[in-house]
Amino acid sequence: MIYSLEDRRQSEPLPVQERYIDSEHHFFVDFPQDWRGHVKIKKAFSDHVQFVSTETGKTLLSVYWLDQSKPYGKQGWVKIGETVRYLYAVPKQFRDVAGIVHIMK
Repeated sequence: MIYSLEDRRQSEPLPVQERYIDSEHHFFVDFPQDWRGHVKIKKAFSDHVQFVSTETGKTLLSVYWLDQSKPYGKQGWVKIGETVRYLYAVPKQFRDVAGIVHIMK
């Protein structure tokens, strides 16, 4: 769903950001404009969430939260941030969109 904010001083409506917030794991995703209305959560797993295209079913992004106390293999991952409890990463195939994920500290 896309929302817009109408500013009477401008001739066109201003788009409002579409955002997924995971308050339990302390991160959020700001979806690119071309994803708006075309993305859904496929499944929320115990260690990650997967976003897929509503048109093709293709996975657009997977965000993982990995427990800091457990080792993980760094190969194949792009680290996007960390907190005291979690290390956040995306698989390398999503490195181009990793910047849309933001960690809440």
